[in-house]
Amino acid sequence: MTTEVWIAFIATSSLILMIPGPINVGELYRKTLTITALNPKGIIFFSAFMPQFINAESNPEAQLIALATTFLSLAFLNALFYSLLARKVAIFFSTSLRKKWFDITGGTSLIGAGAITASAEY
Repeated sequence: MTTEVWIAFIATSSLILMIPGPINVGELYRKTLTITALNPKGIIFFSAFMPQFINAESNPEAQLIALATTFLSLAFLNALFYSLLARKVAIFFSTSLRKKWFDITGGTSLIGAGAITASAEY
């Protein structure tokens, strides 16, 4: 889930950097929530993970509702946190020099991670 939210954060903050003018926090939150909610990996994870914590001998419906409510509440707070953080990041990267260094650092990190993965022996 953390990876999914991070990807949503990066995607959303990248979109923000291209949008001139003031940032609408509600719109930003909606986009982040949509990306997170429609990610099929999250749905599959939820479907595979939740049943492990259900006791079949004791009201499974109530347990599933409690677990789902907790999970969705935490996902809601997480998406809210990252959307607000993306706003701060967008303000920080408002200059072209900072955007350039962010792109260089991110690209170099990904190339390095790819090289390490390619050279790893399994």
